[in-house]
Amino acid sequence: MIAYELGIRAGVIRHGTYEVYHSSGSWGAIAGAAAVGRLLGFSAKQMFHAMGAAKYHAPIAPMMKGIDTPSMGKDSIGWGCMVAVLSALMARDGFTGVRPLFDDAPDPSVVKRLGQK
Repeated sequence: MIAYELGIRAGVIRHGTYEVYHSSGSWGAIAGAAAVGRLLGFSAKQMFHAMGAAKYHAPIAPMMKGIDTPSMGKDSIGWGCMVAVLSALMARDGFTGVRPLFDDAPDPSVVKRLGQK
């Protein structure tokens, strides 16, 4: 459930802070890193760095190009999944990431409602 909660909010924030609509792999990487971190029993610090690394390395693929010219890119999900898992594994081993995009929320209530709505 944590990945869905964080993923939805990451998508709202990503789309609210970028002019170009990005594919779900861009915010799905952050959600996936949180899911892997949860499964591996991460501390808050490890989770912070896993999601921060995923934010930084996530595919920033323009969604409309994938719609205009359908391909096997599939919304950049493949790359987003790889980034998610590798970001979590790197955080587990001490790799540090940038601040996760939750600090970038144009509307802070998107983050404050986590687990409530």
